[in-house]
Amino acid sequence: MKKQVANQFKCWWGDVKKPLYVVAHAQWQQSRGRAPSMSYNGERNPRLALAKALEDLKVYEPGVGEMVTGTVQRLAIITGLTGQNCQAQFNDVLIIARPGDTAEDLYQFWTHESDRRHEEWRNSEEGQLFLREQEEDRLRNQKIMDDAMLVLPTIDFTDFGAVIDWLSSIRDASDHVGVDRPYELILQIFHDYGFEPNVYCNDAFVKGDKEIEARWLIGQALSCLQSSVHAIHQVFDHFATKWHAQFTPPTPVVPLLDELPVAANG
Repeated sequence: MKKQVANQFKCWWGDVKKPLYVVAHAQWQQSRGRAPSMSYNGERNPRLALAKALEDLKVYEPGVGEMVTGTVQRLAIITGLTGQNCQAQFNDVLIIARPGDTAEDLYQFWTHESDRRHEEWRNSEEGQLFLREQEEDRLRNQKIMDDAMLVLPTIDFTDFGAVIDWLSSIRDASDHVGVDRPYELILQIFHDYGFEPNVYCNDAFVKGDKEIEARWLIGQALSCLQSSVHAIHQVFDHFATKWHAQFTPPTPVVPLLDELPVAANG
């Protein structure tokens, strides 16, 4: 092994960086006819340090946010360097990498095992109950979307509060997997009434202007529907509530009959 190859493991990530470099450095030393010379985790004897590093490299812990493709690639590199098995747990699937395994081999195993476990769960009593509840939830959200589409042609598009409320009414359903959301029709209807995605952004935004803030908020929802996911982001509800609090006048309270003052008999 060349020194520059060994040095590349200095730039690795997480807990495996140091033991990998210890192993790579020992192999570089061996290529020069020399014995290991590094300490590791408090072990100053280089041979014992190398053995300790190899022991620590039998298990790899994927980092937070790491993709399975990265995990299997690192497992293949570790086994290729150490010449021993290395295992990792990813989404409850144990992956055991052996010398000679490629990242593709490991990825295929993980995919097959994940699919097998998922199918096993789907056929279980728990899985069947979950799928029934999920379908009931999908149908409920589909009805919300369908009913809202029937209401859409009847709303007053000059009433910004009513337009915002309609978008709020479909927000959750639009973000539900399996719900058919006619986003193209919604975008066309809003376009016909003069509403476009992503208007009054940045310097064009005027805080405190009722119409500009409404058109900006509506435009953000339309932008979400226009995007590849075709779903209104949940933060829309937060801004809709703020808009109403600032610009919608409070509903006058009408006293109940028994709360009215009784006139004194003259």
